[in-house]
Amino acid sequence: MNKIYFFAAFVFLTAFIYPDENYIIERSSFDLILNIDEENYWQGTIPQSPYIINGNYVQLYPGETLFLEAEFLENKIIKLSVVKEILNENNTIAIEFNQIKKR
Repeated sequence: MNKIYFFAAFVFLTAFIYPDENYIIERSSFDLILNIDEENYWQGTIPQSPYIINGNYVQLYPGETLFLEAEFLENKIIKLSVVKEILNENNTIAIEFNQIKKR
């Protein structure tokens, strides 16, 4: 009986220590350059930050491409996640945000 409890505890703790490697929680810090016009631009450092804020909002910057996966319950989105690759095509969309310069 103790072996069953030990095995169950091991499986439970392993799920927290080694979460699914396809999920991405935060972006790394990076320098963002936004073109204002032909001669001017704005530059700033974006700190390490989450892609999903408060469970419902997606934060996306120019130059980023995300695979956004949704979990549903009774036709309502209950969880949003950013994933490295599309494993569930029915619940995942690709979002690409680019800044286009005027010519």
